[in-house]
Amino acid sequence: MNPLDVDSIYGLLPVTVRTSDAAAGCTLRALIEVLTQQAQYLDADLEQLYDNLFIQTCAPWVIPYIGELIGYRALRPIPPANATARADVADTIGYRRRKGTVAVLDQLGFDVTGWPSVAVEFFQLLAVSQYVRNHVRPGNACVDVHGFQSAADFDSAFDTMTRSADVRRIASARGRYNIPNVGIFVWRLLAYGGAMLAVGGSTTGTAGFAGASGVLGAEAFSTAREVGPNRYTFDPFGRDVALVNPPQPLAQSFTITQRANVPYALRRDALYVDLEALRTTPGYQSQFFGVPPVLAVLDTNGTAVDAKAICCCDLAEWSAPTDPAIRVSVDPELGRLMFNGPPPQPVRVAYAYVFGGPYGGGLYYQAPDTGEGTAQVVSAFASAVAASMPHGVFEIGDSGAFAGDFELTPDATPLVVRAGVDTRPVVLGRILIDAVAGGSVTLRGLGALGGIVVRDAPGSGASSSSSASTSSMSSASSASSGALAATDSAFTLNVEHCTLCGPLVWSYDGGGTLTIANALCAALHVDERVTISVTDSAVDGGADTAPAIAGADGTSPCGEVDLAATTVLGTIAARETSLIENSIVTGVATFERTQGGCVRYSYVPPGSLTPQRFRCQPDLAIAAALAAASAAAPLDSATEQAITAQEALRVEPVFVSRQAGAGGYLQLADSGPAELAQGAESGDEMGLFHGMYNVRREANLRFRLTEYLRIGLEAGVIHAS
Repeated sequence: MNPLDVDSIYGLLPVTVRTSDAAAGCTLRALIEVLTQQAQYLDADLEQLYDNLFIQTCAPWVIPYIGELIGYRALRPIPPANATARADVADTIGYRRRKGTVAVLDQLGFDVTGWPSVAVEFFQLLAVSQYVRNHVRPGNACVDVHGFQSAADFDSAFDTMTRSADVRRIASARGRYNIPNVGIFVWRLLAYGGAMLAVGGSTTGTAGFAGASGVLGAEAFSTAREVGPNRYTFDPFGRDVALVNPPQPLAQSFTITQRANVPYALRRDALYVDLEALRTTPGYQSQFFGVPPVLAVLDTNGTAVDAKAICCCDLAEWSAPTDPAIRVSVDPELGRLMFNGPPPQPVRVAYAYVFGGPYGGGLYYQAPDTGEGTAQVVSAFASAVAASMPHGVFEIGDSGAFAGDFELTPDATPLVVRAGVDTRPVVLGRILIDAVAGGSVTLRGLGALGGIVVRDAPGSGASSSSSASTSSMSSASSASSGALAATDSAFTLNVEHCTLCGPLVWSYDGGGTLTIANALCAALHVDERVTISVTDSAVDGGADTAPAIAGADGTSPCGEVDLAATTVLGTIAARETSLIENSIVTGVATFERTQGGCVRYSYVPPGSLTPQRFRCQPDLAIAAALAAASAAAPLDSATEQAITAQEALRVEPVFVSRQAGAGGYLQLADSGPAELAQGAESGDEMGLFHGMYNVRREANLRFRLTEYLRIGLEAGVIHAS
């Protein structure tokens, strides 16, 4: 019983007093109730004061005061996780105890940025003259050229080759091997997926660097794509995707990071040597095929193929060994596999791949909409019946592949088709949607090899209902026309966390809304009556001169297009835009209406016809160059044109890769212009990965490193990926 309870205190009074008080209307009890309430407030405040002594339990307003006591310096927050600095302040004591050690630099790299990191003391790798009587270090006098690993590790975080001195500063990202230099290698590309070992029907193992549940089950085995007779790719879309090591978490904090803890690319020679030793050496502990292995392939009986029956080889020419002891041959650098004998149907694989963030369909957590209601689970996507999904919420329970076109026939009630936790379902054809007036379809976490088609539902009458308005507004695509959206027949399509290898074609002419978020898409060919909103996504037309966003026929203008934190490879032809911000458009963007709307903190190439632009590139760079040149001497028109062309060429976006499926797809290259890498409104990068805040993460790390280096040392951040 709470001693500050009203009944407890009132019960301590004599019976005669309580009787008299009851007769007087319980006035005394009311007074005790007020006093008890105040006493409870004081008691709770005293308990909170005790909790405020510790960073783990203190109130949010106390965190800055505790941080001030230990000299904590705040970092720029990374939305949305760093709402407060509680964890950072709590870790600071541990950092201070280990100040000046390699372990704390390793830990700092991960804690501050969220990226796997390795600290390398470059002065340990300097070639030095040997003092033969004491402290002989033969490794610092010569280079071992006998093994393949030395060559494979060249210029990486695990490079052991000795170097002569490099006197350039490491902070300038030029010098490395010098006495004061410490390099922090960071892997900005995150690993998704992972492999597990399935034996006797049970599946164990851990997820890769990113994962929702932490432990992947059989549902995470994706379906390999058959690209020819007995020719498969690990990637379900049939692309050559390099496999990586699924990084394992450190056993405990402040432990030196090892190879197993980072998502490095798997190499043929390393896996070949490891598998050969596993087959020929009794008691050998495999580096790559322990628990969990770096990859797994399911056989016909549903269990993982034994590692001793796996061969690693070059499958560039699709030529595999025929040794009967080999069940499957894999090529980790190309992401291919072949079977020696009849392959299972289907071929199920587990592997890890890297990408710049949680975009597109993949094995990462996608928060469901709590307002969608209870979902009906589709356990096997390969045998799913699309016709049985007219409305409601359907969750795909495995990473299966649906052969052919997936035809959805929704009614006027909302329909949601989403991927389950740790699943990556893929449609090997197109997703066909029969649009109906007032209908709504949401696709989340799916992949579509052939893209999406939104068409008129048979007998819907959408074409006839809107034909009159279409004929009477034949000049609607001109700058003087009005909006064409027919609200009574509008249809809504939401594409979230999806990967579309084929174009999204919207031929339904009843109008509506297309919303794309966190998706990787091919070209968008959308009817002009539709409002398009793209956020944190990529739209790939295939080339800078190819149409990326256009009308349903692929050439004429579409309707309204709004972009936020989006990278568009190709041209845009649209009627109007309300807002384009923090985005990159590599092709010429043409809008018929330029009186309204705004383009801000974005890159649009020269020759684009857009609404008013604010702090966009290359406009800013050209204006700054012209101002600097004109300050020295007056400029003629030829000189102005030369400077304009030079600056426009310099500020063009440079990507690590333009190949869809590659780990560095649409990642801004280090050699690219800083105006794009730091040109968004928040000072971060423009385009698809704006929401990853990579520039801010790296700046936080550089800021924090200065606190924990030994006197006289200098640190530099090196991008391992």
